[in-house]
Amino acid sequence: MLSEDLVGTALVIGGSTVTTINIRTTESQTIVSPGLAQHMGVEGSPAGSIGGAGGAVQSSVGTLKSLSFGVAQLENVTVVVSDIFSPLNQAVGVSMDGILGYNFLRKFKITIDYPNEVLRFQKQ
Repeated sequence: MLSEDLVGTALVIGGSTVTTINIRTTESQTIVSPGLAQHMGVEGSPAGSIGGAGGAVQSSVGTLKSLSFGVAQLENVTVVVSDIFSPLNQAVGVSMDGILGYNFLRKFKITIDYPNEVLRFQKQ
């Protein structure tokens, strides 16, 4: 799914779980929903609150064992766990479980081809 404001894609987490995630170069960290974190066995340490579409919400920090999109794969990815997605999903009309942040994206050369609705990741 590609639009002017939203780039979303299916992502494989932990080798088997496929979920919809938004790609945002403005986010420094990858963020996942509490439900996805629980499903993936991520245990977080409290990290205070972060701002989301519905205001400030509590968050924690943990590690995903693996995160991949095609050739773009990383092991032991630090993630913020926070419930910013309920109001965000309502606002954009799409169900997402995460935001792929700069800590993942910086490892790859990324091409977004809006006219052809293609997203490419290349290892740097």
